Amino acid sequence: MFVGIDPSLTNTGIVWLDGNKVIFHHIIKTPPTKDWKNGIYRIRGIITELTSILYPNTVPYIHCVVLEGYSYGSRFQSHQLGELGYALRDYLLGVYGELVFVVPPKTLVKFVTGNGNSKKKDVANKIKSMGIELPTEHHYDACSCALFGKGIMNNAGLSKLQRVVLEKYLGSNK
Repeated sequence: MFVGIDPSLTNTGIVWLDGNKVIFHHIIKTPPTKDWKNGIYRIRGIITELTSILYPNTVPYIHCVVLEGYSYGSRFQSHQLGELGYALRDYLLGVYGELVFVVPPKTLVKFVTGNGNSKKKDVANKIKSMGIELPTEHHYDACSCALFGKGIMNNAGLSKLQRVVLEKYLGSNK
């Protein structure tokens, strides 16, 4: 099983793949806030919900977890996103250890579409062309993470470009 996570302060997407079949998808929704205390509670809530979804169900069956990394071009709430990113990495590393990969958004997009500058709709359309239908862009982003994880663990059937993207990523994360 391959788990993909698209972290967000308001709509964290989660997709589990078994091969190319989606066996679970979910959005962790949290309300926006400007209050720092509520921001901490929001991050705790995301981790708590993620724990209730993942831990009891996937630990024995998981091949890897791929978390979308930071988008360094983000202009809004970058500090809060950094706090969420740290909390997610800390939790996932503690539970899954070496099975956790954090992949930059452009790397994921290039892996799925062949072009690192593709738009979200292009990612969704490419995933749809694989026979995978999901409700939101957050699900498609999480699915791209899960597909990347599948590629890390077994590159059979990947295109030459996908193999190059994987090799570059794995080579830069040693």
